[in-house]
Amino acid sequence: MAYLADSGEFSAFIMPYFRERTFPGEDGRLRTRLPIDTDRAIYDTSAEEWTPATALRFAGVLGDVDFGVSGFYGLGRDPAFVFQGGTPRPFYELIGQIGLDAQYTSGATLWKFEGIGRINQKNRDFVNEDFTAATGGLEHTLFAVDGNNMDLGLIAEYALDSRFDDATTIFQNDLIFGARLALNVPASSSLLFTSAIDVESAETNLRLEASRRVFEDMTLGLEGQAFLNTDIQGLASALKRDSYLRVKLTYFFGGGA
Repeated sequence: MAYLADSGEFSAFIMPYFRERTFPGEDGRLRTRLPIDTDRAIYDTSAEEWTPATALRFAGVLGDVDFGVSGFYGLGRDPAFVFQGGTPRPFYELIGQIGLDAQYTSGATLWKFEGIGRINQKNRDFVNEDFTAATGGLEHTLFAVDGNNMDLGLIAEYALDSRFDDATTIFQNDLIFGARLALNVPASSSLLFTSAIDVESAETNLRLEASRRVFEDMTLGLEGQAFLNTDIQGLASALKRDSYLRVKLTYFFGGGA
């Protein structure tokens, strides 16, 4: 349900069914050292996947600021893990969450912020810990850097999770730098490169995404990821041999890319 008013848009959702996360299998990439036993998921409620969830969001504009305020109560899709028989089983728990996102437009610079506060979430050690997490930064665009059709966006952000080493994400205290290159040509060519560097351990996650339309209904894509200087105690240590480079050709039926 959505309600549109002069001050903004209010949306409300009721979700009667919960869909479990999909994790890579034994031969999949970007997985934990031990594959997740998705056939034996554990739920925090007796209704299991039929536990209803509710979500609310208000989105508005104040001058040059676009913002949104949200709330959620239900089963979280970021599970903790229970080790039984040496195999991790996902544990989906009932959580409450509030969120805020905002973007301020100042000429060619976009200032961005996203933050959440969550209660009743188990951390990496399977201990309940209320926490906050946020990402904030800017993207500044240099238009026509080649004097013609090439725009270059420079990105700088910081990601923080108040659980730090007990967080269930690798982005818990990281500086993120990147560049976005866009060619304003009929082929719609674009390239995005980012690097996330852990402030304490210097673990580095490099990511590359590029695409170009090669025919009216086909695009050629390039995707790559590398994990460098991984800490043996960190979550990314399981991914140190999962660096990859993938080329993808996509065909669009009945329309065009």
